[in-house]
Amino acid sequence: WTRPADKMTMVCVPHGTFQMGSEAGLEDEKPIHSVTLSEFWMDQTEVTVTQFQRFIQDQNYRTEAEERGRSYTYANDGWELVDEANWHHPLGPTSSSEGNHPVVHVSWDDAQAYCAWAGGRLPTEAEWEYAARGPEEYAFPWGNIFNGAQLNFCDKNCTLDWADQNSDDGYGFTAPVGSFPTGKSWVGALDLAGNVWEWVSDWYSDTYYASSPAANAAASPA
Repeated sequence: WTRPADKMTMVCVPHGTFQMGSEAGLEDEKPIHSVTLSEFWMDQTEVTVTQFQRFIQDQNYRTEAEERGRSYTYANDGWELVDEANWHHPLGPTSSSEGNHPVVHVSWDDAQAYCAWAGGRLPTEAEWEYAARGPEEYAFPWGNIFNGAQLNFCDKNCTLDWADQNSDDGYGFTAPVGSFPTGKSWVGALDLAGNVWEWVSDWYSDTYYASSPAANAAASPA
């Protein structure tokens, strides 16, 4: 179905149980544990700049990056605080965002405000992982083998030192949402690998996986 406020296409994720986490991942992704979820709906793609702009205009909203007058961007030396970097100037004041690309420089509180306006909510970490990996618990939304043609990531167009020079996805920064349909997950959700990081509702804890709930709940504040 299509959400009226922002015209976001939603996908249905059916009830199910899966093994959350990865023994091959970082320490805060362990231990693997069983989680059961009720059916829920999830955005098919990342929120676009155009959709976010509707929210901004309708609510006369200013993001935290706009209020601070700066935000972080990533460079070879790590995160850099850039003056006037925000959702419509993603790399600083001389850059411009594109309408069909995912919105960036959005804080968790900004994302919560957007969801409230749109009539949705952030998924829990368990919901996000289940929508991405499915009951087969794939390493990637499409399966267990990495394929650089199925996502936007740091390839030969990327300026970072660790860019994969053997791949070319056609984009040096973000890509328009839904640009890689063959990278869709088992429920038809797109961009769950690559492009930009995505918020979930849970509070982060490095021991979250050791104590996270077995069904339909988010972690509590530490």
